[in-house]
This record gives sequence, structure tokens and C-alpha cells, in this order.
Amino acid sequence: MKCAILAVMLALTSLACAARPPVAAPESMDGQGSTARPRLLNTADLNRALEREYPRLLKERGIGGTTTVNVFIDEEGIVRNQLVAKSSGRKELDTAALRVVRVARFSPARNRDKKVAIWMLFDITFTPR
Repeated sequence: MKCAILAVMLALTSLACAARPPVAAPESMDGQGSTARPRLLNTADLNRALEREYPRLLKERGIGGTTTVNVFIDEEGIVRNQLVAKSSGRKELDTAALRVVRVARFSPARNRDKKVAIWMLFDITFTPR
């Protein structure tokens, strides 16, 4: 695995408690079609986790926010590590976002024919209704 591949950081679709379909991702990360980025495979599971993990007190008060999480996705598309890259400004939401992103499953990233592990950015958005 090349270090450059692991260092690639991408932004995926923001997810909110209200189910929004993911935006189609470009087919390649390098613009030349040699590397395919991971695709989120379980949007419904992630939306359920958003509802379940949303801190009740913040939800009742109408307080939401977006936490950007840096996730390490292994060669099989499983999240193996996660860190807050950009805080929502509320520790409770950041902690909940780290729990939510563990539920995510992705298609493997590919470098030509080979599955590769990758770090990427993923937005978790809590939206009160």
C-alpha cells in the first residue's frame, strides 16, 4: 500500500437525520480513472444510528450541527478508526458522530485492480426536526 493513497482525504456526502440520498461520487480520486473512491453502502443503517445517537437534550432544544470525521476504511470497506477532524462546536455531538460513523460500511477503495485502505473525511450532520 502506498502512503500517498492512505493520505488521500475526501469529503463524502453529508448525512442528516432526515434521510437524504447520497450525492453521486466521482469515479476516480486522481482524475485519471485509476483509483475508485469508496461508496457508502448502508445509508438506512447510518440514518437509524443518527436518530439513535442524537443527544436527546440537544434534539429537544433544537440544537444541531455538523462534525467532520476523519475515518480509516480498510480494504474490505469497514471503518477501523475515526477521529474528529472538525468539531461541530458541541462535544456531545462530536462524541455521537464518532459512534454513528462506526456503523458505516463502504465499498472498498481501489487503486487500479487492487483493494486499498484509505483515510477520508466524512460529515455527520445532526438536524433537529
